[in-house]
Amino acid sequence: MSTKQSFTRTLQASGIAIAFMLGSAPIVAHAEDAPSATASIAATETPWGHPVNDLTPDAAVRYGVLPNGMKYAIQKNTTPKGGGSVRMRIGVGSIAEAENERGIAHLLEHMAFNGSTNVPEGEMVKILERLGLAFGADTNATTKFDETVYMLELPRNDEALVDSALMLMRETASELTISQGAVDRERGVVLSERQTRNSPGLRQFEQQMQTLMPQAPFGSRLPIGTEDVLKTVSADTIRSFYRRYYRPENAALVLVGDFDVDAIEAKIKSRFAEWKGKGDAGAAMARGKIDPAKPFELSNFVDAAIPVQAVLYRIQPYVAKQDSNASRQQEIVDGLVSAMLSKRLAKLALKSDTRISGGFGAITELFQAAQMNMLMVNGKEGDWQGAATTAEQELRRALMHGFTQSELDEALANSENSLKTAALQASSEQSGQIANRIVDSLNDKAVVTTSAYRLASFAQMKPSITLAAVNDTLRKAWAGGPNFLHISTKEPIGDLKTTAMALLQDSMKVAVEAPAETVAKAFAYDDFGPAGKVTSDTRIADLGVRTVKFANGVMLNIKKTDFEAGKIAFGVRIGQGQQAFPADKPGLGTFMSSMSPQAALEAHDSNELQKLLAGRNIFNRLVADDAYFGGSGTTTPADAELQMKVLAAYTKAFGYRPEADTLWKNLVPGFTGQLAANPIGISQTKLPRLMAGGDGRIGLSEPTEMIQRNTAELKAVLQPQLASGPIEVSLAGDIDEAKAIDMVARTFGALPKRGGLAKPSDKALKITMPTGGEPVTVTHAGKDDQAVVSVRWATTDDSDMRSDFLRDMLADVMQIRLTDVVREELGATYSPITQSFASDAFPGFGYISVDIVAEPGKMAAVDAAIGRIAKEMRDTPVSDDLLTRARKPLLEKFDKDSRENAFWQSAIAQAQGDPVRLERVRKTRSMIETVTAADLQKIAQIYLTDARRKDFRIVSKAIAGQFGTSPN
Repeated sequence: MSTKQSFTRTLQASGIAIAFMLGSAPIVAHAEDAPSATASIAATETPWGHPVNDLTPDAAVRYGVLPNGMKYAIQKNTTPKGGGSVRMRIGVGSIAEAENERGIAHLLEHMAFNGSTNVPEGEMVKILERLGLAFGADTNATTKFDETVYMLELPRNDEALVDSALMLMRETASELTISQGAVDRERGVVLSERQTRNSPGLRQFEQQMQTLMPQAPFGSRLPIGTEDVLKTVSADTIRSFYRRYYRPENAALVLVGDFDVDAIEAKIKSRFAEWKGKGDAGAAMARGKIDPAKPFELSNFVDAAIPVQAVLYRIQPYVAKQDSNASRQQEIVDGLVSAMLSKRLAKLALKSDTRISGGFGAITELFQAAQMNMLMVNGKEGDWQGAATTAEQELRRALMHGFTQSELDEALANSENSLKTAALQASSEQSGQIANRIVDSLNDKAVVTTSAYRLASFAQMKPSITLAAVNDTLRKAWAGGPNFLHISTKEPIGDLKTTAMALLQDSMKVAVEAPAETVAKAFAYDDFGPAGKVTSDTRIADLGVRTVKFANGVMLNIKKTDFEAGKIAFGVRIGQGQQAFPADKPGLGTFMSSMSPQAALEAHDSNELQKLLAGRNIFNRLVADDAYFGGSGTTTPADAELQMKVLAAYTKAFGYRPEADTLWKNLVPGFTGQLAANPIGISQTKLPRLMAGGDGRIGLSEPTEMIQRNTAELKAVLQPQLASGPIEVSLAGDIDEAKAIDMVARTFGALPKRGGLAKPSDKALKITMPTGGEPVTVTHAGKDDQAVVSVRWATTDDSDMRSDFLRDMLADVMQIRLTDVVREELGATYSPITQSFASDAFPGFGYISVDIVAEPGKMAAVDAAIGRIAKEMRDTPVSDDLLTRARKPLLEKFDKDSRENAFWQSAIAQAQGDPVRLERVRKTRSMIETVTAADLQKIAQIYLTDARRKDFRIVSKAIAGQFGTSPN
């Protein structure tokens, strides 16, 4: 029931995302898909009442409206095969709340899982788990400013599961009991979620909205609500809101999947036709207004954990536009302008004398309440002036001189490529993505069209998307200039108005030159020499895998599938990974993974490489894993060869460019500062290093250590790995085997012979995990009411397949029990996190972990519950029902995953280097089916012991003294 997921999407769509500071065969649309200015429109609006204008709706979507006003839409889709997605949208969110209701739209979403007429309290999640849906992954809901959406991912399309899904949606629609007892029990959960969400970034956004749009509700109606209301609101108040807004005329139900559309439609009518609203309907949601004459304003958000940032805005009243080819073309042009502004800032961040670390631009609408143009610049630590003057000068440069043709060509290529790729892969688009698109169309009465239609529309629009048109869009968007400057700093700016205005006035006196037009270069790594000769070519018959080895030792594993048309999952493993790095260079792996695009290649810097790869589906970096260097991702049949060339080029000619050092030093203070304020982030990044005895190759290190990492250090240890380390390439998907062998032969197969790397010594790989003793206190820079109880039990590595599986399963069972006890019974947390980690690189290193966010006053109760459940796992076999609730989602997930290319790429990644791992593909399903309660009890008795346990407490610095000393 994550608000964060939906809220983040909302911010990203609006262009105010709290940014993490890192900055094929031709498709021919069928004639009937191509838009035509003279084509006759069969209907003036869709059955949902959305104006069609000159668009052609996707005929595969069946729309309907029941007599009671409830909308529904159904579409048959076979990815994943035999599955489906269900969405129910209620057209209400937090901006509908009165002052004494702040947060109850979201709280009501929680109550949907806490009892209804036909489902007792606490049973809905259990019902879903028994049917094979994992809580969180398959059963979820989101609350936004203006809508609430309930989501189910169905692993099967059998009638019983579909009927259960529709029954649960029907219960949510009108049958929630909302008892006072259930509300009181859920308060702690929602308050815990509020604590978890209360980040510096969210507080920054809240302040911006209050200042940017003071007459609109968005700054005072965050979906998470207020502590006062959440602590005191009554069931009657929630029930009143429920009756006012959960009404058929305010609801839409969407089902997309491997369904019989007629049968699904009949089920919807049967179950929902009798639904009637109770009492008077709620008032329409007011979005406020924007004052176009508002004078220029400044604001300063201050927080020690926030990165330096300056944002120029132009906020104007929102003007609604009907969906049409013309409005879509304008959206494309707006997107191109945004992309080009963002690219300029990214390039600027790489200069040796830069004063910024990145940023982005956007032309967009904001919550259907404002037209927003923005230019956000991330500054260097302590230099807000550099961020502000860069924003002013770069915006002025763009307005005065416009963009260049080469900039537009690159942005157009990337935009067109995304449309081509979507059209190529349309038959394998996931049902959940389609369902979300249909739901999203309700926000602004958009028309859902096919990807082929959108590509054909773009082809007709493209000739009119000229440099002059794009520059005209930029200038019109910013006509009148910015009317707001927001600055984020760690310390308050004295006399903000006088200081900042003087700075801007001085900045405006600085002349800005026109950007230079750049000339595209040819890719320097088309020819790696004579193609490698195949020395072995075999098949693993039962898995349908082909394995090839070349004379230089490079290994290639291929799995041709028909799961996802137009998609190829790829992976490359090179050398020994971070296990070959020195343990006393903490952060070197993070530096490599983050900065390899900026380190780029010997013959091409980052900007050249991005321009060369524009319009292509290419993974452009090497990352450092514990056990290998390389990378994985998805490309298309047309781009697969170039993908191999790019990764082979990184192997042959990694750039080690100084731009990577420049950007890294500017980024580290910002992202580590954000991380320091996030208790759960610390548990996921800093505690792994503590569990590894401080080994610098594991987890994240301190900022003072990380900022020391550089390309010279990286080259010293990485270059030998790239020069002679083993290479194994894996490809799975819509691929021709002969072409795959040929393209790998001409890239990786043409590299120098592999071999000669010394294996890291046992001493170098040895990790000593801490156990026992007093809890270790780790501090964070966030709010005092944010804390995490973290427990880790030392286990071992992943070399024993069955033990590894049982530990994973044990963690899943503990997750369910902790949810039942700590969330539902104690109401002490939003979402327990359990996992079993087992290293494939460091012998003997692994642990089972539990991380639970709780306010400091509840930490003792949470800790006691963790200990009680661990003892329960050791002393008593789990119940048949609990085992079923854990087993069924795992089985369904395995079946779903095994119909996807990414699963098979990962499965065959070491088919030659470590063929024993293929047994995991062969045996995992059987192990899931046959695992017993006794098996889990035995593994718990081995590992969930006090002797193996290590406790951590993550609390704010202000209250750390109450919990002992901190290692940081």
